[in-house]
Amino acid sequence: MKKIATLLLTVIALAACNQQPPQKTTTVQQQETSFEATLANAAANNQKVFVEVYATYCKSCKKFKADVLSDSEVTNKLAGNTATALVDLESEEGQALEKKYNVEATPTFLLLDAQGNVLKKSSGYMDKEAFLAWVN
Repeated sequence: MKKIATLLLTVIALAACNQQPPQKTTTVQQQETSFEATLANAAANNQKVFVEVYATYCKSCKKFKADVLSDSEVTNKLAGNTATALVDLESEEGQALEKKYNVEATPTFLLLDAQGNVLKKSSGYMDKEAFLAWVN
């Protein structure tokens, strides 16, 4: 009986060792620079700017970040040709954007040209498919 138990534990241990490590999740990261710096960087690199105006208390904002911005297809879509800024509505910068772009709800999504002109604007949660269609 001891031999069977030892063999079983050995098989389980070997199986655990052969498992693939979890895939690293890539997410759209918040710019460490200001919105204005992100806009200037976009202009220098001929990029559009995607802005999410969020609030820390907003459940839809948290869901969007977890479900959509962490998705590799979304990350790949935004990479290269789009600068990204995630702006807290309650910050000074967020309040300035609220006035400038008439943000009335969170999350609000803005797709801007490199000069800060609105190309598209939407408010409310979007799932991955809706977001990818909107970004296109």
